[in-house]
Amino acid sequence: MRAYTPQNKPSAAEIQVEPRFNNTIDLTGLSSDRYYPVWWRFPHNDSGANPWLTIHRNYAKNRGDKNPFGKDVTHLAGLLLQMEGGDTRWGGDAQYLNIKRIRQTYRNTVKNIRYAMMSIARPIDDKYPLYEGVKSGDIVQSPVFSGCYLRGGLTYHVTSNFSDIHYSREDGEVEAHQSIQPYNNFEIKWMVKSYAIDDPQLGSEYDDTVLPYAHDYAETINLAKNAYPKTGGKIEGKVDVTSDIEATGWIGGKELWERKPNGEWVRAYTPQNKPSAADIGALPITGGQVAGNVDATGWVGGKELWERKSDGGWVRAYTPQNKPSAAEIQVEPRFNNTIDLTGLSSDRYYPVWWRFPHNDSGANPWLTIHRNYAKNRGDKNPFGKDVTHLAGLLLQMEGGDTRWGGDAQYLNIKRIRQTYRNTVKNIRYAMMSIARPIDDKYPLYEGVKSGDIVQSPVFSGCYLRGGLTYHVTSNFSDIHYSREDGEVEAHQSIQPYNNFEIKWMVKSYAIDDPQLGSEYDDTVLPYAHDYAETINLAKNAYPKTGGKIEGKVDVTSDIEATGWIGGKELWERRTDGSWVRAATLDDITANKSTAQKEPNGWWKCGDTGMIIQWGVVHGRSGTTNVSLPIPFPTTGAMAVGTVYKAIHYGDDDVSSSVMLVDNSTLRVTIDYNLPTAWIAIGY
Repeated sequence: MRAYTPQNKPSAAEIQVEPRFNNTIDLTGLSSDRYYPVWWRFPHNDSGANPWLTIHRNYAKNRGDKNPFGKDVTHLAGLLLQMEGGDTRWGGDAQYLNIKRIRQTYRNTVKNIRYAMMSIARPIDDKYPLYEGVKSGDIVQSPVFSGCYLRGGLTYHVTSNFSDIHYSREDGEVEAHQSIQPYNNFEIKWMVKSYAIDDPQLGSEYDDTVLPYAHDYAETINLAKNAYPKTGGKIEGKVDVTSDIEATGWIGGKELWERKPNGEWVRAYTPQNKPSAADIGALPITGGQVAGNVDATGWVGGKELWERKSDGGWVRAYTPQNKPSAAEIQVEPRFNNTIDLTGLSSDRYYPVWWRFPHNDSGANPWLTIHRNYAKNRGDKNPFGKDVTHLAGLLLQMEGGDTRWGGDAQYLNIKRIRQTYRNTVKNIRYAMMSIARPIDDKYPLYEGVKSGDIVQSPVFSGCYLRGGLTYHVTSNFSDIHYSREDGEVEAHQSIQPYNNFEIKWMVKSYAIDDPQLGSEYDDTVLPYAHDYAETINLAKNAYPKTGGKIEGKVDVTSDIEATGWIGGKELWERRTDGSWVRAATLDDITANKSTAQKEPNGWWKCGDTGMIIQWGVVHGRSGTTNVSLPIPFPTTGAMAVGTVYKAIHYGDDDVSSSVMLVDNSTLRVTIDYNLPTAWIAIGY
C-alpha cells in the first residue's frame, strides 16, 4: 500500500477530516467603481454537515498594485464574509444561506449577497418560453446557484469546504448557467454582469456582524481583536517565535533559513538551493550497501516505514494502515455513519442515540443527521412506486456532556429543515426510554416502575422514520440505532452503593403514537444577523405582559378585553364617520338630577337644567310676598296657586292665587284664611 506523500496526498475522506479549498478572485486592473459577479452552488444534504464559504481580503492587499484607490492610499479595503448554506432553490434538501459574519474595513467591497443569485434572463435558442414566463432582459433570481457582487480593482480569497467557485472580470454579460427542458416547455440562460457602484440593483450596504453567537458578547471579544485568524491572512510586521512552529500545511518564503547553535544562520535546502551529494553524504546512484541512511528518488517499501527523530528515537510514518489522528495533525475530526432503515415500515419511527462529549474533548461537539430528498427512490419504494420526491432532512445539533455529567449540559437544534415528508420526532437531550430491571436485586433508579417512560441521563437521541436511509456526520463517534420494532437495550447501570439498578430500553413507535410528541417547525436561521430586523422590531414591540404605548394606535378590527379598557377620554365613531364622546361615570354623576324633598322644596333636571318648585303658604286672608326655596338662575317661567285643602261644593268663590314677582320672589293671595298651595317653573 503506497504511503501518503506530497505527490500522493490522502483525500479528506480517507483521513476523516473536513476538506478545505482555496481560490483567488483576481479583479485587479478593473474599475473600483464597479462590482463584479461571483457565484457558487452550496452542496446538498448528502455532502455532509454545514457547507461553508468565506470570502476574505487583507486591508493592505494590492497596495502599490495598480493603485485602485490612488497612489498614496495604504489602507485599501478589508473584508471578512463568512457564510453557511445548503442546496439550491431547485434542490429538495435544506435550502438556506446564512451570513455568519461580515466585516468591511476602510471601504465597502461586497453587495447583493443572495441565496438565489441576481441574474439576467436570456433565451438559448428561442424554441421555448423562458422559465417562469419572464422576458429576455428581466432581472431574476437563479434557482441553481448563489452568489454576490465584489468591488473591482482588488484581489479576494475564497476559503470553503466545497469547490466550484466562479467569477467574471467582464463588464458585459457572461453566462453563469443554462437549462433547456422541452418536457417542461421552457429554456433559459442565467447571465451575470458587472454593475456601477451606485446602481440600485445592487441594493443597500451591509452592516457589520462579527458576533454570531451569544457567548461572543463577552470578554473573549477583547482577546480576539488582536488575534491572528485561523483562516489565514497577512502579518504586516516581524514575527518572533520563542518555541516551535508546527504547521499541517506548507511554510514558504523568499528563502528559508535556520539558526545554528552558535547563532549563525544557514540557508535551508530547496529546489533553488540544492545540496550537493557531499553536503548530505548521499549514496552514489550506482547503488551499493550503506550502514547509514538511504535517500531514494523512487518509492521505498517495507512492512512499516519509520523516521528517526532528532533525539535518536523513531517515529512511524503515516500510511493508510497507520492513519494520523485528528489531534496529531491539528484538524477537527469528522465521522460519517449511515443509518439504514430501508425495508422497515415508513409508518413507524425508530430510535437513534448518542453521547455528546464532555468539556475535555474540546470546543463545540456537533452532530448532523441528513438525507437527500431523492435518496431511496426506486429502493423498495417506501412511499409508493411513482413517488420521486421522498423526504429531505437536515438536522444540525450542538451539545455537550450528559445529564449525569458535570460539564456544560445542553442540546441545541441549530437548524432543522424537513422537505416533502417529516422524518424526525422527539429530539431529547435525555433520550426517551423505557425503564426495566437488570436482576431485580435493587429498586429501579429514581423509584420508577418497570415499563415507565423515562428520560435517560446517559445519552441523547431522537426517533427517525422507517423505510429510509440517513447519514450522520459529526465530530465525535459512537452513534447507535435500532431496526427492531420491539425493545432493545441502550444502556444499563447497577450501583449497589446507591441502592439502584436500571436498564434503559428503546423501541420503535407508530407514526401517530402520542409518546413521539408533535412535529417540528423548520428553523434554518440560527444567527443573530438573520434576525437583525426582527430584533429591532421587537425592541419597540408592545409586550404581552402589558406596558405603555407612546403613540397612536389604529385598529382595523375589534378589540376584545377580559379586563377594563381606560383612557383620558373614550370616543365612538358614528355611522356618518364623525366621533362622539362616550359618557363616563363623572359625566353621568355631573348630569344627575337633584331635589330638596321638603314641604317647600324643589327638583332640578340634570340634563336640561329645568327647575320645579312647590310650597304652601299659611296665614290670614290677604296678599303677601314669600321667597322661593331657591332662586331661578335664569328666569322664572310661570307659577300657579290654589286653595290648599278641598272646600265644599258651592263655596268655590275662594280667590287664592300666586304670581312671580322676580326669579326669587312669589306673591301669594290667601282667601277665607285657607292655606294657598303653589307650583313655580323656571330655569
